[in-house]
Parts: sequence; C-alpha cells; structure tokens
Amino acid sequence: MIFLMHLSLILAYGVVLASTSLFIWSLRNKGEGSTLGKAVGAVLFILSVLSILCASYYGIKYWRQGSFESPMEISTMMHQKDIMQVRQKLLKKIQELQKKRIQGLQEKAKNKGNAPQG
Repeated sequence: MIFLMHLSLILAYGVVLASTSLFIWSLRNKGEGSTLGKAVGAVLFILSVLSILCASYYGIKYWRQGSFESPMEISTMMHQKDIMQVRQKLLKKIQELQKKRIQGLQEKAKNKGNAPQG
C-alpha cells in the first residue's frame, strides 16, 4: 500500500519539476509572460521545496513513532467507529419519531372516541 505521505511527496516533486521547467523557460525567452513565468516558477519552487521538507519531517517523525507499521489501519478503525456512532444516533432519532407518531395516533383515537356525536 502507498502512504499519504508518499503521495504528497510525489505531487510536490512534480510541482518542483514543473516550476523548474517554467523558470528555465522564462529565462531563455524574452518578451511577454517571461517575467510572470519567472515569478510564478520561483514562488512555486519555493513552496514545493518547503512542502517536501515538511512532509519529509513529519513522515520521519511518524515513522519513528511506529505509525507506519500498517497503513490506514487507525483511520479505518476511526471511520468505522464514526459510522457506528452516526448509525446509533439515527436509530435513536427514528425510535423517538416513531414514539411521537404512535402517541399522536393514540391521542387522535381518544379524541375521536370522546367527541360528541350529533
């Protein structure tokens, strides 16, 4: 299985490649768009390098803590726990609504029985 950290690193490496290509293209070409290309290429390069450093730091930190022993296990368990909690809340709400409906029907039946007949 592939980890989320690996996916973010792959994406960041792709942005480094694209920003470097854009920056080199803007250095070789003169005219419209070359200044914008230099600015965008430089900003994207800096941000993607920072992103790589951040993802690497936290990836190594979590790896040392043993979080990567089995991929996606914790989040899957948390997701299943959330689903069970939502299911229980929905079942309680349905039961409450059914009780209210039954009580309403019983009150209607009582009112019909006590109504004066003409």
